[in-house]
Amino acid sequence: MIVRAPDTGTPLTRLTGASATSQTVSGRYLKWFGPGAEQLWECRKALSAQTLSITPDAARWVTLDDCPVVAARRAGRGLIVTLGFHPSEGRDTDGKVTALLMHLLVWGSSKPVAWFDFAGTMVLRMDDPGGAQNVHLKRGFIQSWARVTGQRLLRN
Repeated sequence: MIVRAPDTGTPLTRLTGASATSQTVSGRYLKWFGPGAEQLWECRKALSAQTLSITPDAARWVTLDDCPVVAARRAGRGLIVTLGFHPSEGRDTDGKVTALLMHLLVWGSSKPVAWFDFAGTMVLRMDDPGGAQNVHLKRGFIQSWARVTGQRLLRN
């Protein structure tokens, strides 16, 4: 389970093992300390997050400029991950947050995970009669053009 950082002293704090502090950090360096190899992402734009207060039974997984912003705690057979930032706002600020979240989902899982890596891939939509494939496939472009032109002629 992934949750935003709760306030101190709430029942969710006892479950997650982490809570938001009053300190906000703004930085560009996200460092992974969770499962797997250590990882570092340098953001182009400064990312803002609340620092986390982490209990001894939870672990710091990510820091933003050396301040803890992601923590994890085992709960039964599962795992609870606490984020000190809003994931959508983080992704909007910098794409490196997307890479961090994917890393978290893959390496944080207790079971093997498979995913498709479409980096460097362009996908052409083939369901739009006026789309890019018609320019790419000249024959399709001419057929679509003739069909549209023929329909206009019939209406007039």
